[in-house]
Amino acid sequence: ASSSATSRCVLTIRLRRRANGDTQKRFEWLLKQQANFMIACEFWSALTVKDILGLLTLVVAVFGGWITYQQWRTNYLKVQHDLYERRIAVYSALMEVLAKGKFNETGLSAFFQKTRESYFLFGKDISDYLDLIYKKAADLQDLDEERRKTGLSPEELHRLNVDRQNLVKWFKEQYDVAREKFSTYLKLY
Repeated sequence: ASSSATSRCVLTIRLRRRANGDTQKRFEWLLKQQANFMIACEFWSALTVKDILGLLTLVVAVFGGWITYQQWRTNYLKVQHDLYERRIAVYSALMEVLAKGKFNETGLSAFFQKTRESYFLFGKDISDYLDLIYKKAADLQDLDEERRKTGLSPEELHRLNVDRQNLVKWFKEQYDVAREKFSTYLKLY
């Protein structure tokens, strides 16, 4: 090690005598790089096989952790995607009911069948909201049936019409309400 240091010093002295300002800066930069390289070489040469195996174990552990995280992330996104498909089906059934405006026993039964899993796919808030929609739709159906009866007084018919108009107005307002309630559950990110 001392002979290489001596030869480096002699080489340095000879080059400094010949170098002008710009060349000398380059030369000094080269000397710094060589010194850094020598330090790095001394570090790596001082490592034992046991040290290298320890570092290799650490690298393998970090890589394994990264792979585990990637697998978890992929599975999480798959579950979110699967939930999305089932949730959007419930949302579509709701929008279908809101768009119709008229309800019959078959339509209400189909809505109930499509939304019965809502408690498990969403939170309690959505399940309660869908139950409210179902009950209001049944109320609207009952009002329509009562209006078809004969022998109603004008006051009763007027009251039924006002109640029906209020329910229809409520259903029209539910487009925005439903979108807002479902938006937290239907985001994929």
